[in-house]
Amino acid sequence: AELNANDSKEAIIILAEIISKTTGINAEEIASKVIKREELMPTGVGNGVAIPHARLNGIKKPIIAVGISEFGIDFGSRDGELAHLIFLILTPENDPSIQLELLADIAKTFKFFDPQSIIGVKSLNEFISFVRNELQ
Repeated sequence: AELNANDSKEAIIILAEIISKTTGINAEEIASKVIKREELMPTGVGNGVAIPHARLNGIKKPIIAVGISEFGIDFGSRDGELAHLIFLILTPENDPSIQLELLADIAKTFKFFDPQSIIGVKSLNEFISFVRNELQ
């Protein structure tokens, strides 16, 4: 999704609504859990990437929504960079290891990500193609 958000909370709410539309999970519940987690420890991993996340009861497998912000959003990254690529990840409450694996995989995949390269990616197919290029 293209994120026209001014801050991390607004970005999380937008991504939570997208997940809600496709899964039926209450958007406010998602946003509340993820924002609470974000307030404990910001999820900007640096290099223009943020990975807000939470564990939820009642889901059986991970759910991921991806947002792209042209102007960037502050997710409290240590390098001070604004996030242009935001992955909102929900994982089952009873499987803490899957969350760590996903966070590590995303951080590793986008370690040398150029935030400007994501601008203009509008469709799922364009995003998949972009990720394939990042993995090479």
